[in-house]
Amino acid sequence: AGFAASTRRIAEQAGLSQATLFQRFGDKERLFVAATFPEPLPCAEILGTLSGRSRETGAAHLAGIAVRLHAEISKSLPLLLELTGTPGIGASVVEAAHAQLGARAVIAGLTARIGELKKRRLLATRHSPAAIAEALLTGIHGLVLMGLLAPGAGPDERAVQRFVRTVLG
Repeated sequence: AGFAASTRRIAEQAGLSQATLFQRFGDKERLFVAATFPEPLPCAEILGTLSGRSRETGAAHLAGIAVRLHAEISKSLPLLLELTGTPGIGASVVEAAHAQLGARAVIAGLTARIGELKKRRLLATRHSPAAIAEALLTGIHGLVLMGLLAPGAGPDERAVQRFVRTVLG
């Protein structure tokens, strides 16, 4: 029944009271988002562990992050796009779903990691860490969208790694 299902019916099927549903999720929109979207990979897992000492290792580390981000966004972007076309779903639900995915935390973590790579001299680039983080996340969104629009023609892991090298300039 999707978003059209009543909270009473959802609570009955879950074996809970409506009060419990609202206490846990706050409103029907947040409940819908929680039921529709997979739990995102924690930011620490996306960022991985930093190791190595060469400049190439810094770029390779960012490429690994980009590949993990690509995999995560590939899971959530199709759902987010479908959500925008669901009857009864307003902008607030889409915003809540996007916020749940943790993009702000990823940008902050990625910016800090890039700063750390530059500080350790593991990454040589003239661009600011924040600019690189924003460009990576925005570009990876674009690569995923390209794959959705042209199934089978989407980027593979090597294409994501090439994209990272391009961003680093």
